[in-house]
Amino acid sequence: MNVMGLKKDVLEWVKKLRFPDGYASNLGRCVDANKLKMFGMKSHDCHVFMQRLLPIALREFLPNRIWEPLTEISLFFKQLTSSSLTDEELRNLDEQIPVILCNLEKIFPPSFFDSMEHLPVHLAYEARIADPVHYRWMYPPERYLRKIKHKIMNKAQVEGSISIGYIMDEAAKFASFYFKEGDPTLSLKEKRNEFILMTLWMMICLKFSSPRVKQSVPKGNGI
Repeated sequence: MNVMGLKKDVLEWVKKLRFPDGYASNLGRCVDANKLKMFGMKSHDCHVFMQRLLPIALREFLPNRIWEPLTEISLFFKQLTSSSLTDEELRNLDEQIPVILCNLEKIFPPSFFDSMEHLPVHLAYEARIADPVHYRWMYPPERYLRKIKHKIMNKAQVEGSISIGYIMDEAAKFASFYFKEGDPTLSLKEKRNEFILMTLWMMICLKFSSPRVKQSVPKGNGI
């Protein structure tokens, strides 16, 4: 197996990926084509890569005995972090994760496994007790902390700068209700990939729409 060629193909594929705005960072900027590695990924980007991209990226390059355990652990975390969970699903995950880890032990050397690799054994039981994960993870607070850190103008008075910036945002939000078109201080620039995704969605709707809907569109009026 040509490992260097595999890395290059996967990184080139990741570099061309586009996500909906706010779904993940621009992973193309995290790709180093010269050193054949990825850097600067946030924890949320790592979750997206492991749960969504890893099974697809490695499907054509790895044999089934290696690809299947990696896909199983990806689907385990994908289902565990879903917005809705049932007790039956969590019990199934609790039964599946020991088998998944045993299959991973057949692939990776013993030095790979430490306390972090043992942690998934307890995650399904924790979700049964403490509700779905997205109610407890720290991504929203971390994003908000990053937002208020950008309001620091005077590093000698950090708390005062954050307080003044927060008050200005609240005042602007309150004043926006008195403008017909919203807050004039906010940028109306379209978000990343928003126009492309809207265009693709309209094309899909037109393609799979019923004949009755197609006939209801007047001829000569483009969308």
